[in-house]
Amino acid sequence: MPDAVRFVRSVYRHGKPIGALGSGAGILSGLEPEGLRVSTEFPHMISDRGVVTDTAPGAAHPDFTGAFVAAIAAHRHWGRPPLRC
Repeated sequence: MPDAVRFVRSVYRHGKPIGALGSGAGILSGLEPEGLRVSTEFPHMISDRGVVTDTAPGAAHPDFTGAFVAAIAAHRHWGRPPLRC
C-alpha cells in the first residue's frame, strides 16, 4: 500500500494527529519512528505525541476515542522523533 504509507508519512512529518486501529498500527511501525511508542501488543492502546494506536479488534474503545480527540484538540505535535524511512 505505497499510497497509504506515503500519506501517513506526510501527516506524521507535518505534526498532524494520527489514529490507527488494529492492523493500521502496523503501517506506523513500518515507518520506524525513533523513540515513538506505537501499539504492537494485542490488545493495547498507546497515545504518544499525537499518535494514537490500538491493536484491539473491532470498534474503537472509548479510551482510544478520547485520546484521539485530545490529539486533534492539540492541533499539531512538533516534538515527534524523525522517521527512519
